[in-house]
Amino acid sequence: MTGSSSGGSVAVLGPPRLATPVAAALALRLAARPGAECALLATDGGAGGPRAPAGRGARRAAHALTLRGAAAQPTGRLVRVALDQASALGDLDRLSAAVAGPAVVAFSGAREPETDAVLAARDALVLVPAPESDALTELAEHSLARLGPPLVTVAPPRAEPLAALLAVTGLAATGGLRAAVEPVLRVLA
Repeated sequence: MTGSSSGGSVAVLGPPRLATPVAAALALRLAARPGAECALLATDGGAGGPRAPAGRGARRAAHALTLRGAAAQPTGRLVRVALDQASALGDLDRLSAAVAGPAVVAFSGAREPETDAVLAARDALVLVPAPESDALTELAEHSLARLGPPLVTVAPPRAEPLAALLAVTGLAATGGLRAAVEPVLRVLA
């Protein structure tokens, strides 16, 4: 497994309104596996947002990440970190080494050669396409498949604001988000 000390490293690609909640739900499901204390949720669109009381593992990981210079937010079983576009995903392995659990990144930016190199080092890639974007989805699937890691395309989950809130605050993966990440869990098993 790449980068993280337990649980794997996955990139979720798609529009922010879809990729971030799916990445959070996936991180939570992976954090529930044996040996994981929490999960790192890295986003290229900022790590702010609502927070919940953090578990001990998330607090400990946030402290370790802060010592590495990252602005980490513990919330529930997640530690959220924003990756700036300049470093793209380059710091992901360095940051995920400080977390006793999986590392999931929600990536919504333009792909560059440097980004593709980092994506190629993940254990799996997840594409969450916008609804009714069949031609773009097909192009994205083709280019991502060439990077090497298993690629899972998941159907965009139906809009469930409460499920999205529970996921991004690190509390639970429920409803359509839970169902959306099941195929990814099977690939990582």
